[in-house]
Amino acid sequence: FDGSSGMIGIISEECLRPKGDSLNFVQRMKQMHSENSRFINKKLGGQYQFGVQHFAGPVMYDADHFVERNTDHLPTTLVSTLSKASNEILKGAHTLVLKEKNAPRGSQQKKTVLDKFRMELRDLISSIEETETRYIRCIKPNEPLIPEKVDHNTILRQLKCAGLVTAIDLSRESFPSKIPFELADERFTCLLDLTS
Repeated sequence: FDGSSGMIGIISEECLRPKGDSLNFVQRMKQMHSENSRFINKKLGGQYQFGVQHFAGPVMYDADHFVERNTDHLPTTLVSTLSKASNEILKGAHTLVLKEKNAPRGSQQKKTVLDKFRMELRDLISSIEETETRYIRCIKPNEPLIPEKVDHNTILRQLKCAGLVTAIDLSRESFPSKIPFELADERFTCLLDLTS
């Protein structure tokens, strides 16, 4: 999603291009990610549609008006109301709105909705990384939530969607046994004597 060739980067570029539009965004997504196994580009309902295979399952996107919505324009009625305001603070806000509105579309001071989201997400991630937060994942034992009944398929599906099964598999493949060196030395020193 992130990065210059990710979905957020491509849509932000389209918003900043003078003649960028949603159809160009979809065409660029299809062109850049057609070989990616997580990108879904089979016969879909329209020219603005594509999909992404997420951990939790496939998500289909209808990108019609993506670029227009991402540019974060204020409604013209609000701008008009601000221009007629007698309050000095609202007049100041109107001046700022006009300054931003009249800035060239490709200028650096214009930020798209996704650019703002990306900055907020990075701040959140750095804030989380500075803490030692532990998360508790609640698992439903069964779909109807009947007490003392366990549906193993429901639990496994939830664990897979949370990425826990993949994390356990990776952990097993890379570090099958995590015992301290001193303990391993104590347990297996006797084997060294036999082989020498």
